[in-house]
Amino acid sequence: MLFSVLTISVSLLIAGVNESSGYCTDPGVLRISLGGYRIYQRRGGHGGPALQIALRTQDIDKTAKQIFGRPNDPEVREGSASRTASLAIAEVEDALAKANSARNANPPKYHEAELAYGFTARLNPRDPRPLMGLGNIAYDQKQFAAAAKMYQEALTMVTSMASFGGATLRGELNRAEQRTMASQLRCYLGISLLETNDFKNAQAQFERAVRSEPTNPRVYALLGYCFFKQGNKSEAVKSFQEAVRLDPGNSEYQQLLQSAQR
Repeated sequence: MLFSVLTISVSLLIAGVNESSGYCTDPGVLRISLGGYRIYQRRGGHGGPALQIALRTQDIDKTAKQIFGRPNDPEVREGSASRTASLAIAEVEDALAKANSARNANPPKYHEAELAYGFTARLNPRDPRPLMGLGNIAYDQKQFAAAAKMYQEALTMVTSMASFGGATLRGELNRAEQRTMASQLRCYLGISLLETNDFKNAQAQFERAVRSEPTNPRVYALLGYCFFKQGNKSEAVKSFQEAVRLDPGNSEYQQLLQSAQR
């Protein structure tokens, strides 16, 4: 143990690092901060394998954040033709629209939006859209665990609705709306789980999303990132390749693939 400490101390001194502060005092050494760690490289050098891996990971993390995006508002159905049943109440749609508007205000009125989504949920407890809205509010405020919980509850409601034969005379979502919303929720849930470093469960969501939307390149990119974060480079590359194949003009997908292949 003493030998290890001495070795680290000598290494720090050689690199020109102040051991007590952890900062480099040698102007010829470049300090790079990655993932909470400080990596030191002699200026003009190419760096060792650890540095190259760290830089690659940083590139992929940065690009992946760009494809995470901002969750879309739950859709407000306009006009009686788009509503499933004649008994659908306009008050539900109006309350949902008010909640969405509060979320999108500048600056956002999250408390007002939360109250409006809650009111919408009370108007129709079987409507999953208010839960999705509450998940979006939590996501916007970087409360990712809470967002995942809301998205999961909304997804469970949507899938349960489908298993009981779809919409009824209560203004519930029709089959097409259910499929669209379930796909959205799986992506948002998966991204929220990624943000909490729950990569295994995020992978499960993206794999189901791929099965339901096999032509959606974004889902493949998210799945590839999930594989990469778990150290499965080969599967990550395959998923990124599929994203590029489906959307060859997307520079972000191309960058993810190139970074994973390095």
